[in-house]
Amino acid sequence: MMTQTHVLLGLAAFGRPREPLRNGLAIAGGIIPDAAIFLLYVIEKLKGTPERIIWRDVYFSPFWQDAVAWGNSIPLWLLLLAIGALLWKRSSHKTAGAMTVVFAASCLLHMACDFPLHVDDAHRHLFPVSDWRFRSPVSYWDPKHFGGFAAFCETLLGIGLSVWMWMRYPNLIARIGLGVLLVGYLAVPAWFALQFLKSQ
Repeated sequence: MMTQTHVLLGLAAFGRPREPLRNGLAIAGGIIPDAAIFLLYVIEKLKGTPERIIWRDVYFSPFWQDAVAWGNSIPLWLLLLAIGALLWKRSSHKTAGAMTVVFAASCLLHMACDFPLHVDDAHRHLFPVSDWRFRSPVSYWDPKHFGGFAAFCETLLGIGLSVWMWMRYPNLIARIGLGVLLVGYLAVPAWFALQFLKSQ
């Protein structure tokens, strides 16, 4: 699943209007599990590495696979969730506990949504306890594994969530952010349509 969809899902599930700290942590939970992938991409682009080498070779190197596994570790985020829940119960740390729960829960939602949508690029969600990977029959991007249909469904979900969040969050900064995410969902199909028209 694309990171912007994780952001929207995290905000929809755990965000609240007029609670900027909570919303920031819900958004961060949609991003942080993919942080190593962004870092990998930036480093390799600065080195001038071609796209196909980045995604065919570098991404699958042991170092980057471990970095991605830490970000997508269900045991790690469950531990943080438990710590947050314990803090929440203590009257002196209620806010810190609640915000930790929001962040960890958003990270776990990210993983729950990724779990059924990765085939050859499946994450090790039980790391460091296990290196097991669930290789789904459905990919969020690969056309050989229903990627076209999955991407179409994700685009509809993203547009729907963007519109819903637009109505829910009337503040200007939130709406600018939502507008940027919405453009991403509209730009990709528009680009493919343009390529199709050029080929005619």
